[in-house]
Formats: sequence, C-alpha cells, structure tokens
Amino acid sequence: MSDLLVSVILPNYNHNNYLQQRWESIVNQTYQNFEIILLDDASTDQSASLIAQYAANPKVLHSVINTENSGSPFAQWQRGIDLAKGKFIWIAESDDYCESSFLETLVALITDKTVLAYVGSTNVDQEGNLLGLNENPDPLNRKRWYSDYRNSGANEIKRYLRFKNTIPNASAVLFRKAAVRSEFFKTDYNYCGDWYFWLQLLKHGDIAYSAKRLNFFRFHQDSSRAVKDETKDIAMFTEFFELIYMESTSLDRLRFRKRFYWIPEALNRFEQDHGAGKIYNDLARPYQKLLSSWKRLESLFG
Repeated sequence: MSDLLVSVILPNYNHNNYLQQRWESIVNQTYQNFEIILLDDASTDQSASLIAQYAANPKVLHSVINTENSGSPFAQWQRGIDLAKGKFIWIAESDDYCESSFLETLVALITDKTVLAYVGSTNVDQEGNLLGLNENPDPLNRKRWYSDYRNSGANEIKRYLRFKNTIPNASAVLFRKAAVRSEFFKTDYNYCGDWYFWLQLLKHGDIAYSAKRLNFFRFHQDSSRAVKDETKDIAMFTEFFELIYMESTSLDRLRFRKRFYWIPEALNRFEQDHGAGKIYNDLARPYQKLLSSWKRLESLFG
C-alpha cells in the first residue's frame, strides 16, 4: 500500500492558535503520498491569513474559505470528501496534531477489505500538555485498546460500536472514500455525527487498529466539549439515545444494559453543572423511562 494516495482534509473554525502545529504535523509526515484540502468555515479570528500561506504549498489541492458558517462540522467533512482524489481520507481536525509516523503506521494496516483504520490517542490541553491516554472506550473492555487488532466491521458494531463511540476522535482515523455514501452524513447532529458515520461505514468492510498513541486530542476552553450549556447538553444526550435506538432492540437495551451505563453516569456528571434533574426532565419520555428501568435493574441485579 506504499503507493496509496491519502487525501488530508483540514477543516478549521477559529483555531488560529493551533493551526501552525497541526499544519506542521501534516507536512512533516514520514509517509508523503498525500494531498491536502484546506477548509475554513468562516472563521472570525486570524485563521484565513494562515490558510492563505498554506495554500501555496504544492501538496494543497484545494483551499476553500466559506463566507458564511455552514453550521455543521459534518457538512465540512462532506465537502472535503467530495473534493478528494485519494483512496483514503484523513480528517485532520485543526486543533489536534499527531506524530510524524501517523500516516505511515495507518497505511501499513490497510488491506483490500479495510474501510477504517485508526490509532490510539493521548489527550492534551490547550498548551499541549499531556493529560493522559484517551480512555473513552475502556468501560466496554479494559484491555482491548492497549494492543493492536483487526475485526470485521459487522462484529465491531455488534460487540462495541453500537453501545458507545469507541472511535472518539476523527483525527485518529483513515477511512476509504469509495465506501462513503451521502446518507452517512448526519448534518443535523452536532455531537454524534462522527459516531453515526463510523457505524454506517463499518457496515461495508473491516476495521484495523494500532495501539500506538500517535494522535493528540486537544481539550481547550473553546472546544465544544468544554462549553457547559444546558440546551446543548440536552441535545447531546438526545443524540446518544437516538443512535442507540437505531442500532439496538428493546431487548438489547435491557440484556446489555451494563454496556450502556456510561450514559446515566455521564448524565449525572453533566447535571451537576446545571442542577439535579434538569437534563433528565427535558429528555423525551421514552429515554426517561429507559433510564429509570436501568436504574431499577441495577438496584436489583447490579
């Protein structure tokens, strides 16, 4: 796969402070068979001037600066993928960065059946200080993400991805362009559009994973993950429930309830920011009933 062309999509919105580090982590890859697509979603900071400088690089295929914000990061994903010529796509989020061996490691994992390959991630703060390994998927299996693996997409969904987004950062991923369909993009989702995208994609092929922590997932004060807003948090939990209802039956949600317990645990943490019960009370009635049933079953059976 040494001749595999990768399309690197760099979508940006108001990440002027992080763009230079991201850019350098792309152009300094040990694997150099890639093109770059620059996208700016009508930033209000100084991002456009940096992007104009990068656009002169011969690796840059397109540079698109929106005059109006698209309202969805996943709309930007779709735009970039439509422009891409590579067989595989890397969504290099503008506030993250990676090791120089990132592409080389992932390209080596790809076979004819692979639709998605990804690496482990380390969380960092806005200054780039290490915050520790990203352990988001660990509640489903405490050992699995500490060693390399391959799996069929169908089995990955059945055992893991339908319960939780075990691929929490797009910057860590390469995926096959030919497997993508327009219906994979949930542009009305602000929080779980990536999770929905992985679920649809893995219905069409296999997954490969390297436990090397080559991706750095940045948490900062301007990140949507850091902003505490009750309305947004309700929308996020609603998306969580919508997705698990799409991919599970009523029996699944009771039989495998422990695999969903991360949701009420997260809800408890988020409600501490807004006052007890506020998010729960504003969720749709079926989701309230499911949460209540999980709580009752946990008290009875643990």
